[in-house]
Amino acid sequence: MEGSPISKRVLEVKVRKEYLSVVLEVKVRKEYLSVKMNLDKYDGLTDPQEHIQNMRRSLELVIHDNDVICKILLTTFRGDMRIWYNNLKSGSILSFQDLYAKLVARFSTNIPMKKSSTELFGIIQCEKEFTRAYLRRFNEEMLQVEDLLEPITYEAWIKGARSEDLWKQLHPLQDRALLRVKQMIESHIRVKEALVAHRNSS
Repeated sequence: MEGSPISKRVLEVKVRKEYLSVVLEVKVRKEYLSVKMNLDKYDGLTDPQEHIQNMRRSLELVIHDNDVICKILLTTFRGDMRIWYNNLKSGSILSFQDLYAKLVARFSTNIPMKKSSTELFGIIQCEKEFTRAYLRRFNEEMLQVEDLLEPITYEAWIKGARSEDLWKQLHPLQDRALLRVKQMIESHIRVKEALVAHRNSS
């Protein structure tokens, strides 16, 4: 029977097997075109996750249909990405999520490795480096750490710092929350900078 559960499942499987063909027939409303024009192109040479996440953030403000989002995504492909897409076997993509998973798997070597908190122990203050410059450099590295562990980060900062006066202030701290530590470091830096300015003006 045409309306039976079995025939519906067969139809559903057929549609899923031809997902990209279905997507290409989706009509994109005119009001979406201005959003589409502002999207970055993707050539497969950078992080695919970042490209798709940025694209979805831009589109989801006005578009909530995965098929429309998928069709617009396909228009951003360039270079190696376009070659990969053109070589996909018919029926090999079952859904938007499936396309995302295969794309990320294919271009996974372009996903930057996340650093761990323990890698911060490799950041050492140079002999003539000002504490403020060291703090800035440490913060930049810290932003690249996934699942930052505050106790390890604190120990790494102390181990890498060369300022003996600062070390004496921070080492006995009971409250080692990063915000509290940064406040103390900033206070220490301001005092040092004020002393230097005072000596230079004398």
